[in-house]
Amino acid sequence: MITLVTDEVLLAVQTVGICRTNVLLWKGRAMGSLQARTPDHIPGHECSACVAKLGPEVTCLRVGDRVAVEPGIACWKCSVCKTGRYNLCDNFRALSFTPGVEGTMQRYLVHPAELCHKLPEHVTYDDGAMVEPVAEALHTCLRAGITVESEVLILGADPVGLSSLLVAKAMCARHVCIADHNEERLAMAKVLGADYTVLVYRSDASVAAKQITETMACMPDITIESSASEAAIQIAMIVTKAGGVVMMHMLSKENTKLPLAQAALREIDVKGAFLYPGDRFPLALSMVSSGAIDFKQIITHRFPLDKAQEAFEVAGARKGGLVKVVIDCGTEPRRP
Repeated sequence: MITLVTDEVLLAVQTVGICRTNVLLWKGRAMGSLQARTPDHIPGHECSACVAKLGPEVTCLRVGDRVAVEPGIACWKCSVCKTGRYNLCDNFRALSFTPGVEGTMQRYLVHPAELCHKLPEHVTYDDGAMVEPVAEALHTCLRAGITVESEVLILGADPVGLSSLLVAKAMCARHVCIADHNEERLAMAKVLGADYTVLVYRSDASVAAKQITETMACMPDITIESSASEAAIQIAMIVTKAGGVVMMHMLSKENTKLPLAQAALREIDVKGAFLYPGDRFPLALSMVSSGAIDFKQIITHRFPLDKAQEAFEVAGARKGGLVKVVIDCGTEPRRP
């Protein structure tokens, strides 16, 4: 018998996405302050669900409501939380990422009601699970300062990079170029609206930067690094226009070798993005529900919960046209 505190709900989990960070931690690789997980750890933070039970004081939801789950939980009392940047709270806990906090890849989940966002009737569970990566990409693009005049480069055509591509295009960036060493992912990026794609081979960063600038016919104002690759971060520092911005979307290893002289002498602003502050998730849901962001083509593989191990193996191999893997955790009939 599950007992809920006043503001909690019991959720019947439906769709859960597997992100790159999930895979890297599963493989045993630490990423910054995020440590590799034990075999019995429950992963997952990109999640949609159906409300199964209400806490005694919950009035914002009803049993049967379909929701997108915002995975970060903060204290809501400290000075950082009061500015709205709850993702930087010292007491911040994120499903799956904070040690001791299990993720969403399970049948049922207890979560604060205020972090469960009701889905409009036409939005599917798959769409609901993808609100979370859209919120991350939206925060990255807003911190980067994308405008209608921006020449944007995205390094990495994995789901993180493709999410940033979709958001940057929705924000009407002048041009968006995406670079990767995987031709199939670049083909997907072109379908999703990339103005330019660059097949970058694993070579010297200066050579790769030249490839990119020749394709774009300029240096990018904003470079979003989404691959967690040290080589890609080095390319970002070299290729970005003087006075431009390099956004670190994905976490890399704790210590990374960077050409910081490039950043200092050319006044490049290097910024990080960790999840998102409190207003981003509702905005991301609005973008998804309005059709401004359409993730349907990015989801290429699907597994039931009892085959989660196989799903992670497939996601980790990154072969066969794979872009995004999702897990069906629920028993409800799937919407078309």
